[in-house]
Amino acid sequence: MKKVSLKKGLSILGYEIVQYHKNYNERSGFATKNNQLYYFIYGDLRWGPRLLVRTADASIKNKKGLYADWHGGRNTYPETELNNLGYKIFEDFKACDFNHL
Repeated sequence: MKKVSLKKGLSILGYEIVQYHKNYNERSGFATKNNQLYYFIYGDLRWGPRLLVRTADASIKNKKGLYADWHGGRNTYPETELNNLGYKIFEDFKACDFNHL
């Protein structure tokens, strides 16, 4: 199985990332696919993370104009589809992450 980054894995699945956040112990953001906005989260990096993707409302934004619909639609776990294509997401957990100061 070939290891790929989260960004590359989402790209293989047909998502185009429009916002990416490197959070405390997870990675999250928003991506589009077929003109639909999706929220994604990949965490907890310390304990065997899973990729969760769900639809989001593009009209919900914060004061800075960034997408902010974290609650969105039904949860899906497309990592299985990615694994079936021969890929496995591997997101490096580096010393710059907050809990490894």
